[in-house]
Amino acid sequence: AELPALLRLLRAARAETIEAHHLAGYDSGIYRLIAALGVPYDVHVHDYALVCPRISLVAGQNHYCGEPDLHDCEACVAEHGSYLKENIGPGALRERSGRFLKAARNVVVPSEDTRRRLRRYFDGFEPVMKPHMAPVFGTQASVRQAGNRVCVAGAIGVHKGYHVLLACARDAAQRGLDLKFVVAGHTIDDTPLLETGAVFITGEYNPAEAVDLIVRQDAAIGFVPSIVPETFCLALSELWQAGLHAIAFDIGAPAERIRAAGRGIVLPLGLSPAAINNSILAAIRTTRH
Repeated sequence: AELPALLRLLRAARAETIEAHHLAGYDSGIYRLIAALGVPYDVHVHDYALVCPRISLVAGQNHYCGEPDLHDCEACVAEHGSYLKENIGPGALRERSGRFLKAARNVVVPSEDTRRRLRRYFDGFEPVMKPHMAPVFGTQASVRQAGNRVCVAGAIGVHKGYHVLLACARDAAQRGLDLKFVVAGHTIDDTPLLETGAVFITGEYNPAEAVDLIVRQDAAIGFVPSIVPETFCLALSELWQAGLHAIAFDIGAPAERIRAAGRGIVLPLGLSPAAINNSILAAIRTTRH
C-alpha cells in the first residue's frame, strides 16, 4: 500500500544503485519498485530462494531434494509447502527470477558451485564469483590429546544437518565411542541432542564472539553437517579461523572450499551415522599425527 510513497522517497533521495541481497520475505511489489526506480542493480545470491520456494532445497523427510525436474519440484512444494511469503510455485518463481537476474548489472555469487547451479536454471547473464572472505587459518594452541571433541558451529536447523548430528550423537552413545560433539551455537531442538549424553550446546552468541567461542571448546576437529549445497558457509570460515580442520559432505561450497584449501576432508552425502563417526575418528587421528 505504501509503494507509491516509498518510490517518491527513493527518487527524491536520488538513489543511484540498488543492492538486492534477499527478497524472500517481501511482497512481490518489491520487484515493481526496483524496476520503477530504473537504476542499475546488483543481485547478491546467498541461497536458492530464487529457484526454490522452500529456499534451501530440502524436500520431505528432511533431506536434500537432489534438484529434480520442474514437475517434481512443483509436487514437492504442493506436498510440503513453501517458505516464501507469497503464493508462487517453482515454475513461476524461476520465470520471474530469470527476468530479474538477466536485467541486473551484476549477479554476485560467493562460490563456483553456486555459479554452476545457477547456470542450470537461468541463462542470459554471467555470474561474478566473489567469496565473502578469503580463508584465514588460525593456529590452535592446545588440541586435546585425550577425548575427541567435535565442534559444530552456528544455528543448526534441518538444512544445516540437525538430523545428521542427532543420528551421529545417538550412534556415538550407543556404541560407547570416545566421541563428543559440541555445538558452538544453538539448534532447532536442543533436548534430543542433550539426551544422548554425547552433545554439549553453548547457546546463541554474538557473531563477533564466534571464533573465540570455538577455540574455547578445545575441539580436535570441526564438522559442517549441512545436507544442502550451501553457497559459502561462514561456519566453515570460523572453524578454520579457530585453528581446526573441518569435515563436510561432498556438496556445495564447503566441499569446494575444503578441497581448494586442503584443510579438512569431504564425505559422501548420505553416509550412515556409524560411517560418519568412524570417519571423524580417523580424521582426528590423522590431524594429530
